[in-house]
Amino acid sequence: MNHADANSLTGLLDALQAEVSDESVDVGDLVGSFCQRGFGPLLLLPSLIVLLPTGAIPGVPAICGLLLACISIQIAAGRDHPWVPQGLRTFSISPGRIRRAVEKSRPYTKKIDACLRKRLQILVTRTSKRLVGFLTFLLSLGMIFVGFVPLLPALLALPVFCFALGFFVQDGLLIALGLVFVGVAAALASWSWVA
Repeated sequence: MNHADANSLTGLLDALQAEVSDESVDVGDLVGSFCQRGFGPLLLLPSLIVLLPTGAIPGVPAICGLLLACISIQIAAGRDHPWVPQGLRTFSISPGRIRRAVEKSRPYTKKIDACLRKRLQILVTRTSKRLVGFLTFLLSLGMIFVGFVPLLPALLALPVFCFALGFFVQDGLLIALGLVFVGVAAALASWSWVA
């Protein structure tokens, strides 16, 4: 099988699948494998795990939210290299679930990759990255506290996914789309709070 470009969503899934052993997948192993690619994949993978069927596993949205909060606050602070607490590194997910989720999502990721390109570079700057880091931190806190509500973690993970993929492939249009999704999530959260 020909692997996709390493700087594509499908290529990232190929790399994730290559990291999956027969026993378990630890957060620490994933962080160690992908940290050299920058913060983008470290935001992309947890948000994707919440969006995929793996996000329905009890506790997974909260753990992914904790990892996203840890990474995003470092982005907002302007750090260049990620750090993850030891307690979070030991959390593991069934490799079978990850493999099945990757295989089911591959046809969709190939379609997404075909639409990605470098655009709106004004939104892919260090300043915008820090702003996005702060927004992602707020969204990840939501994932931690509402992880038990069906579909709500995925709604919060969607803008994070757009932000992470936008920075990963340098596509500012995705950053803009993520900002729109933040507005939608905020509006829905306000409506549900009032209702």
